[in-house]
Amino acid sequence: MSQARMAISASLLVAASCVRFGSSTDPTPASPDTLDASARDGDASLIDAGGPGCPATSIFCDDFEGYVADAGLAGTKWSALPGAGVGSIDAALAFSPSHSLKIEVPVGKTERTVGVSVRPKIGSSGITLHAAMHISAAPAYAQLISMVIDGRFFAVVCENGTFVAQYQDAAKPTSYVRTDTLIPIGRWFQLAYELKFGPLGGVRLSIDGESIYSSKAETTGTATVTSFELLVQPNLGSVTTTAPMTFNYDDVRLE
Repeated sequence: MSQARMAISASLLVAASCVRFGSSTDPTPASPDTLDASARDGDASLIDAGGPGCPATSIFCDDFEGYVADAGLAGTKWSALPGAGVGSIDAALAFSPSHSLKIEVPVGKTERTVGVSVRPKIGSSGITLHAAMHISAAPAYAQLISMVIDGRFFAVVCENGTFVAQYQDAAKPTSYVRTDTLIPIGRWFQLAYELKFGPLGGVRLSIDGESIYSSKAETTGTATVTSFELLVQPNLGSVTTTAPMTFNYDDVRLE
C-alpha cells in the first residue's frame, strides 16, 4: 500500500526539552514555562469525533484519517513542534483503520523530535489520555507522549525497554516510577494514562487494558484546571540514538 507523506512544519516552535537531574539515570523535562507561546495556539474548537477511532464522547480526538497529503497538520487541530526527525501521515501502517502519524528519527539524534501539540479546554476534574502506539525499536530513553497541566508535567516514558510513569505530586515535585512492564516492539499497543486532578487526585497507567501503575497524588493545585497541553512527540532527552527508529501514533484522544 502506498504511503501518503505529510510534512510537519518546523516553523511553529518549541516543545518542552529534557535534561538530566539528580542521579545520572533520572531524566526530567525543563520547566513548562520554557514552552514558546507560538507552540500553544491549537484551536480547541476543532474536535474530530467522527472517525472510526474517535468516540463521540471524546473531549479531543484524532485518528489521522482524512488528511490531504502534504497539506500539513499545523493549523488544523494541531500546532507543529520541530526537532530532529521527519513527520508524515503513514498509509501503510495504522491501528484503525488506514492512517497513522509517523515520526522517523535517524541515527545520532538527541533531545526533541518533530511532533504536534494541542490545547483543548478541559472542564472536568480529571482526564484520561488514550493512544495507540507502534515503536520499531526501543530507545534507551524517550518521553513517548506528554501533558502539561497548570504548569505541571505528566508523561509516559520509555527507559531501558520498560514503561515509566512520570507525574507531579506535591509530596515529591517529580515522581518518576519505573515499572517492570516491557515496551512492546514491532506491534501496536494501547496506553491509557488516567489523571484525577487536585490535592486528592491520582494517576493510573494502563497498557492494553491492564493497569501497570496507580497511585494517589496531589497532581494539581485544584480539582479544576485552567491550562492544558497535549504533546505528541518522542523526546529523547540527553540520549543519542544509535539506530534509526520509527514511532507511530493513532487514535489519540482525551476523555
